[in-house]
Amino acid sequence: MATSTATLEGPETHDAAERAVEKMRESIEQAAHVRDEVIERTKQEPLKALAVALGVGLAMGALLGWTWRRPTTLTH
Repeated sequence: MATSTATLEGPETHDAAERAVEKMRESIEQAAHVRDEVIERTKQEPLKALAVALGVGLAMGALLGWTWRRPTTLTH
């Protein structure tokens, strides 16, 4: 079965692809800004960053432990 490429041709598709690439570049730039802000805040408040990381780690560990402890079979 052959696939038609008729819908993949034309200026609309080219314009849409250019918009998608531009949006991707903007998202990457925004992610870099967020990363830089996180690094700066971590340097300003290292104890708070450590406490948040510890809290998230404990919460994830508790959630995983609770999930793994639950029975996987139904018993009546």
